[in-house]
Amino acid sequence: MKRGLILLVMTAVAVAAISGAGFLFRAPKDQGSRSLSSPELSRLGEAPPTSQAIDVFAERVRVDPSDAVSFMLLGQLHAQRARETGDIASYERAELALRRALHLIPAYAPAAAALAEVYYAEHRFTDALERAERVIEASPGSTQALATMGDAYLALGRYRQAGRAYRALETSAGLTPPALAREAHLAWLHGRTEQALRLMDRAAVDSLQAGAIGERAAWYQVRLGDLNFGVGRLDTAYAHYEAALGLFDASYPALAGQGRVRAAQGRFEEAIELYERAVAIVPQPDLVAALGDLYALTGHQELAEQRYETVEAIGELAALGRQVYNRQLAMFYADHDRNLTEGLELAMAEIEIREDVFGYDALAWTLYKNDRYREAARAIGTALRLGTRDAALLYHAGMIHEALGKNDRAMKLLQEALGLNPNFSPLQAGVARSTLARLAAA
Repeated sequence: MKRGLILLVMTAVAVAAISGAGFLFRAPKDQGSRSLSSPELSRLGEAPPTSQAIDVFAERVRVDPSDAVSFMLLGQLHAQRARETGDIASYERAELALRRALHLIPAYAPAAAALAEVYYAEHRFTDALERAERVIEASPGSTQALATMGDAYLALGRYRQAGRAYRALETSAGLTPPALAREAHLAWLHGRTEQALRLMDRAAVDSLQAGAIGERAAWYQVRLGDLNFGVGRLDTAYAHYEAALGLFDASYPALAGQGRVRAAQGRFEEAIELYERAVAIVPQPDLVAALGDLYALTGHQELAEQRYETVEAIGELAALGRQVYNRQLAMFYADHDRNLTEGLELAMAEIEIREDVFGYDALAWTLYKNDRYREAARAIGTALRLGTRDAALLYHAGMIHEALGKNDRAMKLLQEALGLNPNFSPLQAGVARSTLARLAAA
């Protein structure tokens, strides 16, 4: 009984899409405090906590449509399920529930902060920023709104403002795991990889000591895996992904991360199995594309083509899905020399709403693939402005400079990419090596 209550409360607390950040709230005075009934508690052991908690609060708002607190919690839970399953429609349901809570109590800061977070997850970054700023004006101590404001600034490429928001978050909440994770991400973007690893490792340990469970606890281990993979520490990366699965066995990013490690190690059959398990949970376009690449590398061209067609179909499923997946689809088209004009259009649409480092990287890569090399060089220069140490980013820069005949610069960039991680991509790393060899021979 007690364990079920703990699980329900923990899953009811919203967390930021980028970091799993939680927040504490008080119910409005006119709502009063609420406790779960015995029948509600008894149901918690019969299904996964998030789904079961959604059922509990959906029933509550059905019985009492004026219950703003339950609408707010229901919205947070739908957002949590979206993070766990990749179901974009869950964000839409979260938005509806949170809007209902705000209709009932317009000044309800926790619901407004949670709605800003949902906007961020839907890639409505300007809306997220505006909503978070309004919350902070009314409730300066809202840690969730501060976190979302910083995340939105980051997505918009406004890195100084993001840093200030994160420092304000630390002042308000202390060096919590979500704050540490954000500092780690900023450090990584600025090329301070070892600092990023130290901060993220501390965030992961602290999150467990603070009692984090499930997807939220697993997120930190996944991020540690990603950072270690980025610098070629494959065994360490695999161990972190394994730890993530120990915390949340349905973590599709952890399964995909393990697949990526095995692919980098040349263990393609194992990689295929892991990616198949990941896409069975959530068919993210980049994961399905990676699976197709592995089938292509192992001589299963028909299976590869089926996966590539699936990627294109995913992008067409819904308008929101297309917006969320613009960047993934643009990079897929560029990497596979498919629909290059459409890929460039997607990258241009993405940069209009998300002017971060990797938005400019996607723009540069799609411009390069459309033979617009000088424009690509300008875009990749913007992408490199922070000094981010990312092998794929450096590879793209090297290829663009090679196309412009700047061979010395191209060689340096390609060497840096392969020095960071010689197997950053099963397909693209081979292109980087062959291009570098050709330039060296010339």
